Amino acid sequence: MHEDEDDLDRVLLRLSAATEGVRPRPGFVERVTAVIPARAPGFGEGVMRFGTAMLAIATLSAACAVVMGFWGEQHASDAFASAYWVEDFDW
Repeated sequence: MHEDEDDLDRVLLRLSAATEGVRPRPGFVERVTAVIPARAPGFGEGVMRFGTAMLAIATLSAACAVVMGFWGEQHASDAFASAYWVEDFDW
């Protein structure tokens, strides 16, 4: 294990020497900080975003439940009618 550490040290020293003169261009820090928003969203904004997403998911889930309820009720009525040999006839 000691040999692996020596190899790693040699590689790191070689990379350090090869990149000694590498520096960011002038104004790099200013350009990066200009892109970052001045303030992070607050707790209330995060709750509102999360709540909006959950409201959309809950609405879609409720709509699917209603559709499946109507679909299941129709199939259940047909199944019970067949089980008791009762059929609805339109006169």
